[in-house]
Amino acid sequence: MVTGYAHSYDCYEAFEVARLMQEEGQPYTAFELFQMMQQEDIMPDMITLANLLSSCGDLKFLRQGKSIHAYLIRTEVQLDLVATTSLIEMYFKCNRTNQGRILFDRIEAQDVIMFNVMVSGYLQAGFTDKALETVRLMIEAGKTPNPATILILLSLSADLREMKIGKEVHAYIVRQGIGSNVDIANQLLSMFGKFGRIEIARQIFNRITRRDLVSWTSMITSYAQHAYTSEALMLFRLLVQEERLQPDLVTLVSLLQAVSGLGCLILAKEVHGHIYRNQLEKEILIINSLLTTYAKCGSIDTAEHLFKSVVKKSQVSWNTMISAFGMYGKCLEALDLFYQMLKEGFQPDDITFTSILSACSHGGYVEEGCRIFQSMVEKHSVTPNTEHYNCVIDLFSRSGQLEEAYGLVQHLPPRERISALDALLSSCRVYKNMEVGDIVGRELLKLDPNNSGTYTLLGNLYAEAGKWDAAARVREIAKAKSLARQSADITREGHFKKTSCGSPNYAAPEVLSGKLYAGPEFCGEHPYKAVPLDGGQVVACINTHAARRNLLEKGDIAKLNEWLVN
Repeated sequence: MVTGYAHSYDCYEAFEVARLMQEEGQPYTAFELFQMMQQEDIMPDMITLANLLSSCGDLKFLRQGKSIHAYLIRTEVQLDLVATTSLIEMYFKCNRTNQGRILFDRIEAQDVIMFNVMVSGYLQAGFTDKALETVRLMIEAGKTPNPATILILLSLSADLREMKIGKEVHAYIVRQGIGSNVDIANQLLSMFGKFGRIEIARQIFNRITRRDLVSWTSMITSYAQHAYTSEALMLFRLLVQEERLQPDLVTLVSLLQAVSGLGCLILAKEVHGHIYRNQLEKEILIINSLLTTYAKCGSIDTAEHLFKSVVKKSQVSWNTMISAFGMYGKCLEALDLFYQMLKEGFQPDDITFTSILSACSHGGYVEEGCRIFQSMVEKHSVTPNTEHYNCVIDLFSRSGQLEEAYGLVQHLPPRERISALDALLSSCRVYKNMEVGDIVGRELLKLDPNNSGTYTLLGNLYAEAGKWDAAARVREIAKAKSLARQSADITREGHFKKTSCGSPNYAAPEVLSGKLYAGPEFCGEHPYKAVPLDGGQVVACINTHAARRNLLEKGDIAKLNEWLVN
């Protein structure tokens, strides 16, 4: 059939036939037809070329797209704006933004649609600064934004977390009187919801005369994400009971994501009830979202029961449940589920290994964790990433195998070692391993010299080991860098106030217990003395006025007074 059309001169009809076959699972058919047209010297019209290039972009067929581009250059075909825009869009969708920009800059008669494609392409590629620059170019070129431009600008504002841009666009919408456009209103609603401006979002929602599912979903999600639980629940009930609208899968998944972030079990059960009544529990996307939601809402038993009831589990289902077990300390259950997953023929991916290694770490299963880590490459061809290394480093650190943990840290790129080294330094303090702790602390200070927590940990490690001079040096360096941890001070009225140790607004001596300032005679000859506090914290400064204040780092006045008296 395709060959027959290639020999005809109805190029558009031929392409339509090929496109139908492409939608039926034969994506290369359209491009085969194009090649046949070339052989027969049949010149596709602009609509055919635009559709071909659009298909290349949608399917990420960069090679085919470049082939069409090369053909156009060879034949010196002059593309119209539609086909040119499709060519630029194809390069952006195939992650070739530089090539797309080169083509854009060569066009003299750039229209609003082409600018929109550029801005949208940059946003999808994560280049928000370039997207904003393109918007400025469009305005400087005297192009009037259309509704599509407005939607892109609102999305840009939300992505950049730039309220100023959003307000300016909102003002433009009001001036132009286009706020009644439901798509624009929905995007405004979503943007203000992300900014936490719930009252403005609700005002926009109330002004929408013909609300669609997107309107309801955006408003409910905004309420849920900002802990307006009762309002979210009330609006959800209004949606399904009075408006008689049936939330689709996207709406329900979005709502469940918001609920899981909030950790609200009541709202989770309300949404689950609607899903059950409408017989949507068989949808695997819904099931996986429910598993995640119940796990994050603290109802691990419900999540487990739901998981067991699923007949056809997906990879995401297994990963979610393994992660949930590990999160709640059910490490044996996580391991059992991992091996059951392998037995049923599922191949673990990088997310699976992150979850199971984390579970092994929290459960202290060192040998099992090492075996699983080793099997990643040897049996499952999964290359360990930073998260996997961090899990195993944490596994060794928690079990006191600090040398092994430090050895693994060396496999990480320098800038990715910081979190692992930070955890390892804490473990060195727990296990009182001064040798490894000193090495780790020095490396941390080189990689992240402005992290106040590192100075605190290292200083306390030295103090506990009786190395007062080293502890003093660490604290002096931190002081010279104006680094200080935030801590809570107890005032005379019993209220807590956040302040930095040694800062000008630090609590005055008169608001604190007088015994704390009894004098330096408790120190003996050392300027520092280790003071044990709840949670294993140590405060080691008491000889100077500023140093004595460090005793209040945790606000534990009663215990400090007791120590000083004794």
